[in-house]
Amino acid sequence: MNNKKFVPWNKGKIGIYSEETLLKMKKPKSEEVKIKISLSKLEKSKKRSLKLVKRFKFLIYNNFRKRQAFGEILGTIPSDGYFGLRDNRLYNYMLFSRDREFVERIANCFKEFDLEVKIHRRNTDSLWYIEICRRWFYVFLEFLMKDGKKWIFTNKTINFPHNDFKITLLRSFCDAEGSPICCIKDGKYFSRGISIYNQNKNLLSQLKKILSSFEINSYINLNREARIDKIKGYMQKFGPTYSLKITGQSDIKKFHGIVNFGILRKKEKLKSIVNSYRVRSYSVEDYNNVFSLFEKYKSYLKVGREMNINTKTVRDWVVCGRKPRDVKIYEGDKII
Repeated sequence: MNNKKFVPWNKGKIGIYSEETLLKMKKPKSEEVKIKISLSKLEKSKKRSLKLVKRFKFLIYNNFRKRQAFGEILGTIPSDGYFGLRDNRLYNYMLFSRDREFVERIANCFKEFDLEVKIHRRNTDSLWYIEICRRWFYVFLEFLMKDGKKWIFTNKTINFPHNDFKITLLRSFCDAEGSPICCIKDGKYFSRGISIYNQNKNLLSQLKKILSSFEINSYINLNREARIDKIKGYMQKFGPTYSLKITGQSDIKKFHGIVNFGILRKKEKLKSIVNSYRVRSYSVEDYNNVFSLFEKYKSYLKVGREMNINTKTVRDWVVCGRKPRDVKIYEGDKII
């Protein structure tokens, strides 16, 4: 039934109730009655939440679009998002970003679960944001846990059986905290890579593990030491910031092909980085010279500079035992 077209039978009518009935209607409810009504509403709300949780769990395991949508939402919580308990009964989700397209994408993810979310803009800093509260959001806690005051993922999230969920989780986290990086000089690209920043090293270790499940290599660096800075006239203490870096042609290309960014400006920059790589063929002589020079210098960087070969390529040959195509053909190895 459409409630907008429904007209109550007693609307605009006078004299349809007796004096006794009117007195009962005007009589204020006792505290006992109010408590009974409140408990009844609470019980109905809990039953409704249990039904929604049961439906939600079924969908994220059995529906491709719902699973991807939840991955996108979950990836924002330890980064640009906020998730917490409100009024001891409602779980509140908020997301702030300067990229409207990112906020719109997450809002559309909530629509997959029949939740309408309005997009707002904050006057103080012009950030776009969304906010939504629901009792049944406590189901998110199966996928999140606290590390100090920060959210990180549970083992259930890291070992989730569907790769499409993990891919969208990585994508939304990288949209919030990651960036493709490179230096361009005279039209040539240098220091190409992808950096993902966060103050929680354990969280970045979890992302590193998820990336490794797609055979994407990464490593964690200390990006900035703990410090005290003056912000808006007040001295504030900041903890150390870490970065998860993806470097090397093969790993950057894998990230681009499997995960990628969702925000257009980041996606376009990563595409230009991938397209900047030139296909180079290494000879058997190059391969042998690298090993000879490594015996001399014991440094991947020095060998790479002298041979004009990428440092990671040198490391892959010497440490990982990888071989260029021409060497495989020469040694009679199988070409993959």
